[in-house]
Amino acid sequence: MNIESMLEWLDELKIGEKDQVEMPETEDGCLALLDGKLLMKKPSRGGKWPTIVTGPDRHVQVLYHGKMVEQPLVLETTQGIAFRLFHRPAKSEFRLGVSSDKMEVWLETEFEEGIEYRVADSDYVPDLVVVSREKRRHAPKPIDPQRVLDELEKMGVKMGADAETLESACQSGENSRVLIVRGIKPEPPVDGRIEALHDLTGTRVREEQGDRVDWFDRGKIDCVEPGEVLAFWHPPVEGKPGWNVFGERVDPRQPKWARFTAGRGVKLVEDGTIAVAEIAGRPTIEWGQICVKPELVIDSDVDIATGNIDFTGDVLVMGSVREGLEVKAGGLVTIGHNSYHADIRAGSSVDVRRNVIGGRVSAGGDMIVTIKMAALLKRIIPLLRQLQTLTLQIKTHTGFAGEEQNGSGDGHLIKAVLETKLPSIPELFADVLELLPRTEELELDREQDRIWNILHHIARRYQGANPLRIQSIREVQTSEKALSKVVAFLEDVLSAPADIKLSYAQNAELEATGDIIVNGLLVYACRMSAGQRIRIAGSCRNGRYFAGSSIVVRYAGLNETVRTSLAVDEGGFIAAETFYPGVRIQIGHAKMTIRELRKNVIFRFEDGKWSEEYFSWGSV
Repeated sequence: MNIESMLEWLDELKIGEKDQVEMPETEDGCLALLDGKLLMKKPSRGGKWPTIVTGPDRHVQVLYHGKMVEQPLVLETTQGIAFRLFHRPAKSEFRLGVSSDKMEVWLETEFEEGIEYRVADSDYVPDLVVVSREKRRHAPKPIDPQRVLDELEKMGVKMGADAETLESACQSGENSRVLIVRGIKPEPPVDGRIEALHDLTGTRVREEQGDRVDWFDRGKIDCVEPGEVLAFWHPPVEGKPGWNVFGERVDPRQPKWARFTAGRGVKLVEDGTIAVAEIAGRPTIEWGQICVKPELVIDSDVDIATGNIDFTGDVLVMGSVREGLEVKAGGLVTIGHNSYHADIRAGSSVDVRRNVIGGRVSAGGDMIVTIKMAALLKRIIPLLRQLQTLTLQIKTHTGFAGEEQNGSGDGHLIKAVLETKLPSIPELFADVLELLPRTEELELDREQDRIWNILHHIARRYQGANPLRIQSIREVQTSEKALSKVVAFLEDVLSAPADIKLSYAQNAELEATGDIIVNGLLVYACRMSAGQRIRIAGSCRNGRYFAGSSIVVRYAGLNETVRTSLAVDEGGFIAAETFYPGVRIQIGHAKMTIRELRKNVIFRFEDGKWSEEYFSWGSV
């Protein structure tokens, strides 16, 4: 072979060049879903194998040989794979609720459509996440009204249900809350009524002309002469009992002014329906009795020359009350000038035409005790109800049930409950006894003292070892009912509160069952307590001030070093044109300190949070 032939041969071999070999393309495996059937395409050589997993859908699960697939599962074949569907069943449910007073039964219905699900179709994908799709819905079935009636019977409901309302709620297929059973409410009584022919509040009205005030003007007051008719009494009409949904009798409340009584200076005529004055004086209502108060006039100062004043009627001091002197009155007290470090106590309102410097002023007399007493009794009454409930529960579920029949009574059980569960009952009754006068001081011909005597008897029953003498739990129920009547009576008495009016106060203590009204420019370093309102037309600096419903001042505080505290009961409000930093305010149990100057604000505390409103003098 020559050289040329060898070169041609080498060219044919194409030395240095790789043969071009076509390789097949790699394909990953895939899964698909069609009509609930799992389809699979296996991968070609070198391709990725497909995976399957349960999706976030709570209505479908992927199972592999019966176990849920929660993590991606590599599939070699579709064998062993199944799907579990969770359909939502239709719902038709009801609930019954009884009102707290047992006078109403409410039906609540809840309907929900049922939903049938299917496995969602999917095109071929390498990683299949299985989810569901809604297939169809089913309407909920109506509720059989008889089921509701059967449940009412099990609950012990005796009153009949409103058939039309019941049928409509059960068949509507819509969520609803409807009243289906009503008790028969008691018919309220018609309260006794006093038709007064005179002002029985005893308020003096002073006429002022322009800017000039005659401080020696006694003002107008309604006075009567012997024989004058004071009032007519329209007797009450008893209410009629009702029945709750369980067929239990519900008695109406007792009517107010169930009787007409006369106090000092008054006579009843015409079968006790007409009150006539027996003496000259001021007509008023005191402890549910119509009285006539005489009036004592001091035409000078109350000083060492006059001595202390103690009078059952009204007292008018034309001058001032000097240091260390006392003025006590069963009715109104009016002071034409000032009170200097004196003790002023009135059964009704107090009007100091000028200033109160030091000392103490009290308006309402026993009414202040009455306010505290009513508040205590309102706390005790629900506790006595708890005592009855707990005692009856223990008797029902333990061996105490036969103690009463064995002669030992319920006393041991009641005392055990008081000591272990309700120790506050004896403690609160001890507070009641502290407020009450001693029994030897009581005059049982007086309405007020008869009330105090009843409270003495009840309160002592729960002190020390005395609960052991209680024979039956029914005595606790009797105590509760008696206290409820006493509270109603005390609230009637408190319906005519006593006020204090003055122009200026400094380093004084003032206490009134009604309002405390200061018309001058300043109140400084005082302690005030009002059953209703405090209203100060000028500045209020230093001291502590409490009112039942509201405190309204022009300027509250001065700076952070002058401690000024303003407080009202829950539901009340505190307002000022100017709040200086450092003023402490309290509404109920909520407290707050003013940190920066605030203008024209009314503070309230409602629904667990503080709120503010715009305030201008005269708007409240």
